[in-house]
Amino acid sequence: MNRRYVIHSASKPPPNRGPIEGGGTWVVNKPNGYYLGFASAGSSFELAFTSASGWHYGRVHGFIDLCGWIVPDAIKLSAPHQATPPSCSAASRNAHVHRLSLGKNFNLAPHVHGGAGDGTHVAVRHPCNFHRNYFRGSSLHGGHWSAGLTVSGKVFYRFTTRFPSTNPAAVVRAEGLGWGFIPLSHITALPPHLSNAND
Repeated sequence: MNRRYVIHSASKPPPNRGPIEGGGTWVVNKPNGYYLGFASAGSSFELAFTSASGWHYGRVHGFIDLCGWIVPDAIKLSAPHQATPPSCSAASRNAHVHRLSLGKNFNLAPHVHGGAGDGTHVAVRHPCNFHRNYFRGSSLHGGHWSAGLTVSGKVFYRFTTRFPSTNPAAVVRAEGLGWGFIPLSHITALPPHLSNAND
């Protein structure tokens, strides 16, 4: 049996500082990896595995219903928890380690600044809807926009989602909002120095 915990507002891992925007935690493809989504404080997390560095792997229950990694202080291992049947396997944990399983047209070559490296400043059409979640389920086929916010001016582009191929999203960082997704069509021009080394 696994253990199910309540997610708390988490802190950005080093070298970043301060709380994660939105009052919850990032969900990423591996420790210090690429952004897959957001789990709000108060949501439920089924813990399957904790790395030596303290990152937690398991399933975020609720809207995104996604297996992924969350930052070390997003759950309190000393807190009360309930037993729950496992729903994220080791095979599932390894399925999205490679970035090409989740995206394409990354703004940096592999391993530059790690998966958590920053984006490239790009202009967006106004108004532009910003969503903290897009993927729903561990297949990462996307297209499920969560309740949105609005950004204007510029955002920091990181990569384009692989699915769905006909209507992908861009993973971006917006000042004051943090990491999230916008329609790729809302970016006026992609950065000219996209990495060609997508492997």
